[in-house]
Amino acid sequence: MTTTTQDVINFVDAWRASNDVFNNRKLTTAETQKFVTDLQAKVGEMSVKSPTPGANVVAYSGQIGGANGWEVAAGMSADSNGKLVYISDVDAGKAISSDAFREAVLTVVGDVNVRNAIFNGSITAEGKRTPYGVGETLSLNDFVSREFMLANAKGNVMTLTPAGRGDSVWSLTELPVLLDHPEVTHINGVAVEDLRRLKVDLVASGAVSDHEAAGKVVLDYVNTISAQETSNLKIPVDAEGKVLLDANQRLVDVGTSDYFSKLGEPGLGKPLPPELAGRYAATLEVPTTMAGEAALQNAKLANDHIVTYNQERLDLASASGDTARIGLASESLNRANMAGMVMGLMLIGSEAMASELAGDRDGAQQIVADGLGDFAESAAIFGGIELAAAAIGAIAGLPLAAYVGGLLAAYGAYEAIKMVPVLVNSIGNLFTAATVAAPRRDPLVLDLDGDGIETVGVNATTPLMFDIAGTGVKQSVGWVKRDDGFLVRDRNGNGLIDSGAELFGDATVLASGQKAVDGFAALAELDSNHDGKVDAAEVGFASLRVWRDVNQDGVSQAGELSNLASLDIAALNADDTSHSTVLANGNRIADIGTYVKTSGELGDFGETAQSADIDLAVDTFRSQFSDHLDTSSVANLPDLQGAGQVRSLREAATQNSTLAELLAQFAAADDRATQMGLIDSLLKEWSSTSPMAATFTGAYAGHALTVNVQSVVTGSAAYQSWADKLTVLEHFNGRTFNPVPSGAATVTVNLWTATQALLQQSYDQLKASVYQSLALQTRLKPYLDAITLDASETGVSLDFAAMDGALDARISADAATGVADWIEMVRFEGAQLKDAGWPGIDRLNARLNDPANAAAVDAARLALGSSYSSFSTHADLFIGSSGNDVVSNLGDNDTLLGGLGNDAIIVSGNNNLVDGGAGNDTLTSGYNVNSTIDGGAGDDLIQANTQNYGSNANANTISGGAGNDRMLMGGTADTYLFDRGDGQDTINDQGSNNWGQTVGADKIVLGAGISASDLVTRRFGNHLVVRVNDPANPAATDQITVENWFASDTYRIERFVFADGTSLSKAQMNVRGNVQVGTDAADTLSNSFGDGVLYGGTGNDTLDGGAGDDSLVGGTGNDTYLFGRGSGADTVTENDATAGNTDLVQFAAGIAMDQLWFRRVGNNLEVSIIGTSDKLTIANWYSGSANHVEQFQTADNHLLLDIQVGVPVQPMGLAPVLTVNWQ
Repeated sequence: MTTTTQDVINFVDAWRASNDVFNNRKLTTAETQKFVTDLQAKVGEMSVKSPTPGANVVAYSGQIGGANGWEVAAGMSADSNGKLVYISDVDAGKAISSDAFREAVLTVVGDVNVRNAIFNGSITAEGKRTPYGVGETLSLNDFVSREFMLANAKGNVMTLTPAGRGDSVWSLTELPVLLDHPEVTHINGVAVEDLRRLKVDLVASGAVSDHEAAGKVVLDYVNTISAQETSNLKIPVDAEGKVLLDANQRLVDVGTSDYFSKLGEPGLGKPLPPELAGRYAATLEVPTTMAGEAALQNAKLANDHIVTYNQERLDLASASGDTARIGLASESLNRANMAGMVMGLMLIGSEAMASELAGDRDGAQQIVADGLGDFAESAAIFGGIELAAAAIGAIAGLPLAAYVGGLLAAYGAYEAIKMVPVLVNSIGNLFTAATVAAPRRDPLVLDLDGDGIETVGVNATTPLMFDIAGTGVKQSVGWVKRDDGFLVRDRNGNGLIDSGAELFGDATVLASGQKAVDGFAALAELDSNHDGKVDAAEVGFASLRVWRDVNQDGVSQAGELSNLASLDIAALNADDTSHSTVLANGNRIADIGTYVKTSGELGDFGETAQSADIDLAVDTFRSQFSDHLDTSSVANLPDLQGAGQVRSLREAATQNSTLAELLAQFAAADDRATQMGLIDSLLKEWSSTSPMAATFTGAYAGHALTVNVQSVVTGSAAYQSWADKLTVLEHFNGRTFNPVPSGAATVTVNLWTATQALLQQSYDQLKASVYQSLALQTRLKPYLDAITLDASETGVSLDFAAMDGALDARISADAATGVADWIEMVRFEGAQLKDAGWPGIDRLNARLNDPANAAAVDAARLALGSSYSSFSTHADLFIGSSGNDVVSNLGDNDTLLGGLGNDAIIVSGNNNLVDGGAGNDTLTSGYNVNSTIDGGAGDDLIQANTQNYGSNANANTISGGAGNDRMLMGGTADTYLFDRGDGQDTINDQGSNNWGQTVGADKIVLGAGISASDLVTRRFGNHLVVRVNDPANPAATDQITVENWFASDTYRIERFVFADGTSLSKAQMNVRGNVQVGTDAADTLSNSFGDGVLYGGTGNDTLDGGAGDDSLVGGTGNDTYLFGRGSGADTVTENDATAGNTDLVQFAAGIAMDQLWFRRVGNNLEVSIIGTSDKLTIANWYSGSANHVEQFQTADNHLLLDIQVGVPVQPMGLAPVLTVNWQ
């Protein structure tokens, strides 16, 4: 029978009775010891096993992200689908948390301090907790925790211990148990054997004095790793950053899905609910004291050892050839390297912040600069800055946390800005579009696991580089997945597979000196006895290997190469069957065949049931030379990565003195025109260093070649220009325009007009890309160098003041050149600088819209040329003139600045930024796009080109700017920005589309200083008018009109958002806004939209509240109030003492005089329609005749005057009188 908490309480009561502990008699020391010993034995009878078999433990200690660790652990256990268990899930754990149990123990020992020691451990004179309750008996918390860990811990134990103190149950009891537990292999992903070894090595190396100190290092390391892992938990907080608690002061929720996903369990956990998801605290605990910094130092020391252990493990695995061990060791090493990077960054922040707080800002900045240099090296080696950002970037609530987060953000921005751009992929894409065949290379591949050969396509983002053609140049290639292998032969005997020449394919050199047609032809050469197969009878069979690229890096490691016998391969059939299937990823299954296993079964070479040559897709544009040249002689020149069969710029300059001279001239030039004028010559000389034969430089040697350029005379200057451009493009793309055929005596290459257009675009983009990269390293570099890292109490950020000053100084010295520099800084670096906090577009616009700069702007536009006013497939910048410009673009990611004048700008592409500038502009956005549009100063029209199209997946951000603007948008999720001084804007947002889809939610975001109390809402017709009052400027006339708000829900804006984070919903605005105000004339005001307020004002007005509970205020004049069945509960307010004015309540048809019920309610007169809930209240009727409605009239023309209503004392008192008084 299971022992329960109540059983233990009963035991305590029985012990108390049997030992005569009454009248609060104090126990002797011996009695206390006996009680504690007996109590522990009884608790020991309770179950500590997980209620879910197989669940692993989760340990916790202290707070996590400001929340109690046990509450977070409870949430994780609940969300783990039975895979995790925490201590309070088991019977013994529930008992030690029971208030009733603790009270029962207190009745025995009679002393709160003794009771607390029994449960939690005793406290030393120095204030440190020990694990012992009384004497040498463990406290109940330590005892149950030990038994819980022993019973349930296994495999990789994850801990929630970023704030685990050195005297906690976790530190003194649970961690030692885990380190010695035979079934625990890892703690927070770190191998337990490494942690055990670490303790020994730290003492042996003299890094620490004794084993106790070594234990502290291990503890600090495990806790720091826990801090990084728990950064994926989300703790909800309020607007002030305080953890959200319920009425019982318990954590309301915890988001665990990201945590489990990072652990490789994406199906477990749950996100925060939508209402909490927008504001949460990350849980990375960063120490803020010197003791905390010491803990970081300990963790970094430990991690350095762990990296060494994992490197040793990887070396052993590679030597053994065990691919599974290689994969595990590589993963562990990468994780340890990443952990070290994060710790290093935290230490930089800790040291810099200490200097800052001590008043040494210069010292803090030097620490930042020095530390970031080391961090940059780590990021370059391990490629881990994004992961480091993920671990640190979201931390909040602690001084050092903000400092470190700002440090990382500033570093990332700074490096992104300073990074030299590479040649854009679209150069190669356009060249490929112009050619007739996609490039592929043909290696022979074996299906090793019987599921067909699986491949991956070319990856433009993270290319896999391999010298597939055997030319000494690595190219971005499609590849074979890790469970299949290439047939290879280490022909140079260096233990590696260096290139396609050591595969079996079209790069294999045959005995004849020619290259094989394909992989089967290369294999057939080994068939010396001509029996159609290659087996042990052939001399070369023993040298064959299969390369499984386990880590998919394109580099052969020793453990990835296997001999055929180890794979049970007896023979390779050299015969093949013709076949061709192009896969979705761009690779192609070519000829198919089979191989023979030692069992006699046929194995597969291919993706079908047979075998195959795999023609892997190749991006010949993306390339790396295998060797590197000494560039010390040209180290002062700008550099740029090469492409295709062209080396990097500096390496090429060592081979071509003319190129080096052109680069020196480019670097010395201080204006755009001179630099751009050198680019064509520079490209030609750079291209000439390529060893590749191009169409016009010998690729067709041995053929009679004719090159036709449509509409261009052969031999003319234009023809030679095309010859130069085609040569450059072929070299930079690593292949000739057409494949060179074999066997044909006569060859014709045609460049049709459509082909020329694509090639010209490719050349223009190459030219622009090279110019941008070189300009940023030369003429524009001083501006970037003027950006500084600023360390302050709040963190580290980028300071752009000196850069702005340098740009403005350039304008002062030479307005046209200075404006051009401003424009190019925005075009080339605007996105990165904006992300780092530079409002470059706004500052550039201020200069463009300054009439004093009008001539300079026009001159700069002329100097910048067509690349700045027409649009290609990459990000462009359009600068308007001082006149009225008309421009339309189709591309994406463009910036269009209208400048002065009344401009018309139409954007059809995606992610474009449009600013109309000064003037009355018309700005039109396409549908199904995301645009950011600012009208600028003037009365602008901003519109979607089709309002009733769009998608809920698209969103626009729109600002009218100063002036009275009109915005017509549609079925997208639009954000309208409005600040004080923006004028009187009108929004017509038709929130529906022609496909019947649910459209996105719109919002109006009001600028700083505007609060809900500043908004005065009125209804005019079907429109909602929102007046934005300014308490500091009573004359302000800012307002927003939302057209058709009251006509249809599709026109309503879902939310009004204020700068302080508060908002008003659509429903709240309905109530606030359903107010109609008449003019001085005779108005007819009616409400068909729920509860409303109608103000007639002066004049003879007619007011109809319609359905709902309405407030009707007639004002002065002869007003008529309409009321009938279904009108709801309306209230009329009259205060018109003008002699001769007569107001009237007109009842609707079907209401007879005897169906009306009059009564007094307070000072009000209430008129009800008998049998309904409809009633009309005349406010303050009994306070004076000025508040009267002088006449009541039914549809059949019966009339009742106010003087005939009388003064009843009881409700209903008027009924018989009124009936006879109707006229």
